[in-house]
Parts: sequence; structure tokens; C-alpha cells
Amino acid sequence: YTNTPPTGPYRGFGIPQVCWAYESQMDEIARRLDLDPLELRLKNLVQEGDVFVTGDKLVSVGIGNCLKKVAEAINWGGKEEQTRRAPAGKVSGKGLAVMIKTTMAPSNSAAIVRLNADGSAVLLTSSVEMGQGTHTSLAQIVAEVIGLPVERVSVTFPDTDVTPFDQSTSSSRTIFNMGNAALRAARQVRDQLLEIGAKALEARIEDLELHEGFVQVKGVPERRLEISQLFRVHFGAPVGSLFGSYDFQTTAEMDPKTGKGKSTVFFFFSACAAEVEVDIRTGKILVNRIMTSVDAGKAINPRQCHLQNEGSMIM
Repeated sequence: YTNTPPTGPYRGFGIPQVCWAYESQMDEIARRLDLDPLELRLKNLVQEGDVFVTGDKLVSVGIGNCLKKVAEAINWGGKEEQTRRAPAGKVSGKGLAVMIKTTMAPSNSAAIVRLNADGSAVLLTSSVEMGQGTHTSLAQIVAEVIGLPVERVSVTFPDTDVTPFDQSTSSSRTIFNMGNAALRAARQVRDQLLEIGAKALEARIEDLELHEGFVQVKGVPERRLEISQLFRVHFGAPVGSLFGSYDFQTTAEMDPKTGKGKSTVFFFFSACAAEVEVDIRTGKILVNRIMTSVDAGKAINPRQCHLQNEGSMIM
């Protein structure tokens, strides 16, 4: 049918199905051994420095803390919490689950940063903004590096005639991959500004800083020049642009015969806990409480991270 759109990835495709299988298995093991599902998981979770089944060494592993947090949030009381009677023909129970996920590798993302004479900046990127907040976070990264107010940074939408290559907007890779590309491209612009500022202010580069659209001498804020003045020094008039570009490449190499090697740049970890009530007469299900905790690393925009977690948890 011509009215059928092409299919594509959607919210960690393939991972929830596998997670459901192995976490159901953990609960079954706990029941057969008469163990607390929480304690069984805590005893078997991966730890910092462990080697994954693929051969990858695990770093920045916070899954244990994630699981403890969600269990505490729903007042987990042990194995007796799994199923219990509720009033008026209903049963209720609490459940726990943990998740591990890789990201796409090898992977390639390129970014270009253009600084204009009026003190505004443009990030040229082919990453797709689909409501996840990519443009906001990328603008924050560029603004922080160049010392601009974030509202002075605009981020382009993809245009394959103009914007540089990005492998995909999927696999939870954008802020790490494109963010690193944008960071390094912005640093190139920053270095150019500091070099121009050092000549204009007759100071050493290491004695200068960028702040709110100015290059200034550290500790002497009155000795400063705004970007338009620096462009005048460099170009002879407040016109022109400064550019920085970077192609961020991650690597991975797996042996297709053994499944061993480097499979990812990093791993994601998260935990979830829920309290569910079921009417045994009608089959109606009510989720009374659900909590999630994610080992997200550095949150560029914590508010957006919370909203992402809330949306995926509800789904």
C-alpha cells in the first residue's frame, strides 16, 4: 500500500522483549528457591570492572544503586510482596526489573560550529530532533564551550545538501556522539577567539576566559572585548565567521564466530519497580505506583532526562 509508512526503530527496539524474558526468569528462580527477588538480583548484578559476556569491561556501573532506589520508592518488603490479597476481590503485587543495553558501534557523527560577528552561533548537525530534546542539549554544549548565552546558539535541522553526516538518530547515541563532535568543533572556535583576544588585549591565552559573549582577562573583568570587537580586530570590520568542525568516530570490533570483542562504547543500566492491582472478577488492571532509576551518566539537561525517563517508564 502506498499509504503505509516505512518502519523504523522505536524506543530501544528488541531490548524490552529480552528484558521481559530474563526478568521473568529471575522471578521464577526466586520463587522456586524461596528467595527475595530483590536480594537475588543484588547478588547477581554486574559490578564495576566486571567483564561482560562479549568481553567488554564494564565501567561506570550504577545498576545496584538504581535497583535499591526503586525498591525503596515502592516500599519493597521482601518476597511476600510479590502477590498478596487486596480487599473486594482484588489481588496486588510488587515487581522489580533491571535492564542493560548497548549503543551502536562503530558509529560516526560530524558537526560544524559557525560563530557569527554578532555573537550568535550556529551548530550544523544532521541529528534529528523528535521531541527528545536533542537541540536543547547540543545548544547547551556549544554555548558553554564558547561562553555564550544558550539562547544565542541555534541548531539546524538535517539537510543532506548542507549538514554534515550523522549515522542515525537512534540507539541513545546522539548526545554522546554528536555532543562530543559539537564539543570539539566548538573548542576549535573557542581557541580562535582566545588567540584573537590575546593579541587584542595583549595578554596570554591562558590568562583569558570566555563569558557571556566576551573575551576577558581572568580576575580583571573590565579588560574585555565583545565578539563583534574581536571580529573587527581580526577581519578589519565586524563581519565574517569563525568555523570549527569535528568528525567523532567510535570503534567496535566483534568476532562473528565467537561473539567476543568490543561491542559498544558504553552500556546503559536502569531499574524499575511497580505496584499493580488486579480485579480477579473483571480482569481490570491498575498500576498504583511505578518508579524508575537510570544510570544516565552526566545529564546535560536534567529536566529533560527526567521527562525522558518518565515517558519511557509509562510506555
